[in-house]
Amino acid sequence: MTQTNELISTTLSSLYKKGVFQSISRLRSNSSNYPYVTLIRTEKGKTYSTNCYFGKKTAEIVNGTFQKGDAIASFLKNAEIVQTVNDSGETRFKLSTSDHSNYSSKAELDQLFGNESASDFDLELFQKEFTTQEVVAVGSQD
Repeated sequence: MTQTNELISTTLSSLYKKGVFQSISRLRSNSSNYPYVTLIRTEKGKTYSTNCYFGKKTAEIVNGTFQKGDAIASFLKNAEIVQTVNDSGETRFKLSTSDHSNYSSKAELDQLFGNESASDFDLELFQKEFTTQEVVAVGSQD
């Protein structure tokens, strides 16, 4: 599979506004200390969630700034979910903030130019990442 340099992303804000998620967990990390948050949505009495790991650059900033269990929603204000393809050809979704990037984010450009433009971001595929979960307090850590 050939990889392209095209950046396919959508803002976390637009996903929230569309009801894709209703809550964000506190900062979590896996056994390798790689940071992530869990996006949570409740509908029709069921709770769905998906873990969103940070892209490499953003993960470095998160690990250098926050501790496991910290509330980081305000840090994610202008974050994007970037749709990527790994070396195995699998689609993955990563959280990214452009504050530490060489490029402007879609959120920055939307705010600057006032446009929520269409994108190639696969919203349906991203929503399939959510799985039914037991109800867990948003602030709980594991």
